[in-house]
Amino acid sequence: MYGLSAAEIELIERPQYEQALSEAKANVLKELGAATSDEQTDAVIDKIAAEILPAAERFFERVEPISIEATLDAALPDWRNLPPDIPTFLRTGEYSLLTDDETMDFSIGVIPFTKAVETLLHETIFKPFRDESGFGVNDCRNDFLADFIQGKRHLTLGNYPIILRSSKEQALRSFISQRFGNRNVFGAGGLVEVLGNQAMLKLRNKAAHDEVIPRSEAEQLREWAFELLRI
Repeated sequence: MYGLSAAEIELIERPQYEQALSEAKANVLKELGAATSDEQTDAVIDKIAAEILPAAERFFERVEPISIEATLDAALPDWRNLPPDIPTFLRTGEYSLLTDDETMDFSIGVIPFTKAVETLLHETIFKPFRDESGFGVNDCRNDFLADFIQGKRHLTLGNYPIILRSSKEQALRSFISQRFGNRNVFGAGGLVEVLGNQAMLKLRNKAAHDEVIPRSEAEQLREWAFELLRI
């Protein structure tokens, strides 16, 4: 948009962007209905995120959110180098928290932050375990993990805590220990313990329902997500 300032471009682009994000949740809930099981919750969140992502990519191609990126730089200095889609999810969540009116539904901020965590775990643990570790379906004890290894299932943030907490998954634990060395995955205050925060998982699931999430709850989930992204 030649001749316009960054603030003017944002003013023009923002209404369409906010409408796209709002409609993403409304349309998915209309299509899939209220989630009554963990699998349905995962399906709703996945579909909302899939609709949010292209709208966010278009918006951030046109709008340079310098103040948003500054807060991300302070909280997660390496955020730009995280696997694909994660930087866009983080921009989306942060933009919602820092610019939306207090009366807004901040589930549109919650979902991108949870998808950032889910994507990181997929790209750094579960996908490499399936594709690079040399372990196979017979080395898995959890049925969902076995299905994932065989390409029959997509794992989500709802599945990861259960699988990672299981001491029966010796192959996965061995792979993680070799891959991450001294990083705190299974110890006190480590990735598995933080990931299993039930209050945050319930808040993530709440975002898949026709409920309004206030800014204060979204901020709590943001801090939880950032703690996981730092480990």
